[in-house]
Amino acid sequence: MNQSELVELIAERAAADSEFARLVEKRADWQIAAALSVGRTRLQSNFIGAGTILAVLGKPGATLLRGMRALAASDAWIDEGLRLIDRGTWDIGLQASQDSLDGFVHAGYMTQEAADALKAMGTAPDAISTDEVSDALNGRA
Repeated sequence: MNQSELVELIAERAAADSEFARLVEKRADWQIAAALSVGRTRLQSNFIGAGTILAVLGKPGATLLRGMRALAASDAWIDEGLRLIDRGTWDIGLQASQDSLDGFVHAGYMTQEAADALKAMGTAPDAISTDEVSDALNGRA
């Protein structure tokens, strides 16, 4: 997030949340940073394979893998994905992988909870630092 985006985010949040606006007024930069950081994540590369899927999802993971194998002959996307999974090189931190899991949920191949558990393995916290907030509010690049 660049400085102008952060300034805009702070302004939008302050307009919608009076308690947050008070923090901005008081220039409680570390509290502003903490409030803005809650729930922020970013994608992070993480290679997984069938063993990880089974460890995270248990029996539903086995059902998912079996279902994917049944579809692989008629779906090149699933076939290639399975090759990555079998080699332990499926990067769950790629947006395409995250989107594939959403597609599996939409198609009824897995639950949203299962998809969320796997998707979480490809994310990391994306905190906004106090220095970033201070620089944005002070107009420093």
